[in-house]
Amino acid sequence: MKQRYKVLFSYDGTHYRGWQIQPNGITIQQTMQEIFSQLLQENIHLTASGRTDANAHALKQVAHFDAVSPLNLDKFLHSANLVLPNDIKVLSIEPVSSNFHARYSTKDKIYHYYIYNDLIMPPFLRNYRLHFPQKLDIELMKQAVKKFEGIHDFTSFSNRGSNDNERVKNITSALVTQRNHEIIVHLRANGFLYKMVRNIVGCLLQVATHKLPIQAIEDIFAAKDRRSAPSTVPANGLFLMEVLYPSTSALPSNTSKKEKLLKLLQEDKFPELLPI
Repeated sequence: MKQRYKVLFSYDGTHYRGWQIQPNGITIQQTMQEIFSQLLQENIHLTASGRTDANAHALKQVAHFDAVSPLNLDKFLHSANLVLPNDIKVLSIEPVSSNFHARYSTKDKIYHYYIYNDLIMPPFLRNYRLHFPQKLDIELMKQAVKKFEGIHDFTSFSNRGSNDNERVKNITSALVTQRNHEIIVHLRANGFLYKMVRNIVGCLLQVATHKLPIQAIEDIFAAKDRRSAPSTVPANGLFLMEVLYPSTSALPSNTSKKEKLLKLLQEDKFPELLPI
């Protein structure tokens, strides 16, 4: 009989073609599955909460897998992190009910998008920030992001290739914050379509540079046509911060020390650890 396990992990997506296995490049899923299969000596398939784009990052991504082999959780955590590349790390692993599904049990996801708004950006931030040197109207950007809160049909903000046929999503929190030269777009929703966050940010930048009137956002929603919205911003500024589930999904277990530490790194704390 197989046991299901929930895996919490973090990755720097700079050198990967995203989460999902693809024929044209190395991915997070492929890398982790190969190592997990080697460690457990059985074929392991990882199902994540959702795919992330090439070059996008995750602070707290979640996946599940089923295994026949009994796991010593601490030993497996240690062994996996010894073998995994330095840009992928498992933060915790715990047994869960067979009813738990990393994707379909999701309650909410939190994404942040980071923009470096100055003429010159420190070169070591190039893989983690969108460099946008033009002047931004931050107050207008803060007003514009509120247009995305609530229940909307996000067809105009989704690229082709989405495997989610439900275009109506509920963004429960949307805000823009500023920290020195950094602009951070915070979005929390019950789900996100393919490139939805990057398309929303592209729209916000057009508004903040006075190239698109804030009132046009409603027209873009109504059009239900991707061609009506501004272009997509690059993925390097995108971070999946957290995936939230109902508290009843996990079997009783001790919380990993690493997971407790991560609770201190909520919101925009993790990127502050990067050199600035």
